[in-house]
Amino acid sequence: MTRKFSCFILLCCLHCVILCANGSLHATLLQRLKTAPADTARVNLLCELSGKSDGAEQLDYAREALDLAGQLNYRYGMARAHILMGEYYYFSEDFPLSIKHCLAGLNLARTDNHNVLSAIAYRYIGYNHFKTQPHTSLQFYQQSMRYSREANNSIQESYALSAIGNLYEAWQNGKKALEYYLRSLAIREKLGTPDQLVSSLIETARAYDRLEDYTVSNEYILRALKIAEEKGSSSQNLIYLYQMVGHDLVAQQEYEKALEYFLKAYNLAAANNGFNQNNISSVRPVADMYLQLGRYKEASEFYKRYFDLLEASQRKLNQQLFESQQAIQQEMDRQKMLLKDAELAKEKAETQRQTILRNLFIVGYLILLALAFFIYRSFRLNRRINSLLEKMVKEKTAELEKTNRKLLLSEMRLRETNQDLEAFIYKASHDLKGPLVSSLSLVDMAQEQKPEDLRPYFDMLRTSLNKLDSILVSLHEVAIIRQGTVVMKKIDLQETLHRMVESFRAYSHFDRIRFTIENRLTRPFYTDEILLHTILRNILENAIKYSRDADPSLIDISLQEEGSYTVISVRDNGIGIPADLRPRVFDVFFRATEKSKGSGLGLYIVKNAMDKLNGRIEIAGEEGQPGITFRLLFPRENQEQ
Repeated sequence: MTRKFSCFILLCCLHCVILCANGSLHATLLQRLKTAPADTARVNLLCELSGKSDGAEQLDYAREALDLAGQLNYRYGMARAHILMGEYYYFSEDFPLSIKHCLAGLNLARTDNHNVLSAIAYRYIGYNHFKTQPHTSLQFYQQSMRYSREANNSIQESYALSAIGNLYEAWQNGKKALEYYLRSLAIREKLGTPDQLVSSLIETARAYDRLEDYTVSNEYILRALKIAEEKGSSSQNLIYLYQMVGHDLVAQQEYEKALEYFLKAYNLAAANNGFNQNNISSVRPVADMYLQLGRYKEASEFYKRYFDLLEASQRKLNQQLFESQQAIQQEMDRQKMLLKDAELAKEKAETQRQTILRNLFIVGYLILLALAFFIYRSFRLNRRINSLLEKMVKEKTAELEKTNRKLLLSEMRLRETNQDLEAFIYKASHDLKGPLVSSLSLVDMAQEQKPEDLRPYFDMLRTSLNKLDSILVSLHEVAIIRQGTVVMKKIDLQETLHRMVESFRAYSHFDRIRFTIENRLTRPFYTDEILLHTILRNILENAIKYSRDADPSLIDISLQEEGSYTVISVRDNGIGIPADLRPRVFDVFFRATEKSKGSGLGLYIVKNAMDKLNGRIEIAGEEGQPGITFRLLFPRENQEQ
């Protein structure tokens, strides 16, 4: 215990030294600002202060620098201030404003050949497109790297290399990501600050971990941790490193040592942030380790703290939803004013602009409703689980062994439910927010174009809105499946399948697919008609969409009885699904191939519908052979009418 306390005190001292150094520099800059005249030197000083500040203070200094640089016609200062404002709005997740300021800064920097500023602007524009248009991000990162080299600025080049590595990591291309991370690391080992070096070591370790080279990954993590503890690094880097070491020790079943590192991360998070929603992840591993070590009292305390933080996080999300609605309304008002100023534009262009604004309002309202629904469900579920857990602890304390078994079972269920719910909310919010942000950016950019040049922007807007519509329809279908009532009725399976196949005739390559239906059923078939249509439509649509260009493409459907099940088998000779990805194809928003253009919800919907019917779904197919087979098993008990 003394050793842990000593480590915590040492970390706090180190953090204080870093804060004091930064505070001293900030104070020096403020002192110089008081006596600085209104010239270009003052503009540069304001930019320095903006770069060393956080939050609203950073934005205020950048705005003051921009105003003064504009009065002096100091183009370098104007470019630098615009880029600092773009950086602020990026971290505030106001991506349209961030892109607007970064583009303004980029235009000024390129005109005057300020290559370092151009490199920074290109990189932040790439950051803004990372989630919605990653391939566009790659182009901007490459431009950032080119301008960094022209400016002979290796540190800026290392940032661009790191950003490209992040893209390849997101695309699950571990080898490519590692290649760029190593190049960035080589630069920072020679020229970087300790914090930059630690960040590169973490990225490189993450790439080795993705490539399953855990030994090398662990070496990089330990090296990063040593540098961070000896030379200083950001609190976030230290917290992340302690958690990484802790998870490695858990994999080695060294739970006592793992608990020690998880406690370091927990204590550092507490010292810096006071346990807000940004460091909830530091509480859960401590609770898990206490539970693993049989220290149930401490485990109960940390689980309660974890759930309290989750509840606080939900309240903050509700507040953010309210603020988002306000921001959308303000943006709508701003767009209406812009439309009034453009009354002299062509009638067709004016009509199209009004349609875009109306659609944006509808989409924004639907997104708010969807997010509110899922957050409300999450809040209710977490509150109910908290209540059950507290009741179990109070009632079963005397029976230690029995309490242990029930607590472990409840924890496993809670973990699965929370993981599924957190992943669903996170991915749904990002998949919905991406097209909306892209649409807002395009609207801003379209305002600056001539009416005759607007069509490409409208085409891109239509694509983003169609994607939103597809995701919302799928989410609505999931809600209907989960909340709907099962109504059993007699179904003519062969006739249903014929109609279902005919419904796909509009597909461009339908005519080159040969369908066969083999019916060996001897008994009537009963099920819910709506759920059955949902299941068959998604399975057959996947088989058609991912068929090969072979002649012919085959989709064979067989109906038969196996023991206590009625089985519908759908076999195709399409591109298939790799064996290592099959266990994940029913996960929400999972796409098994880069060719997929769907929402990633099709097979997730099928799995939910089969669960609703108490059925099962199996995947068959030999590795290396074309195609895949889906077996849908409906329990006979549903057919006994």
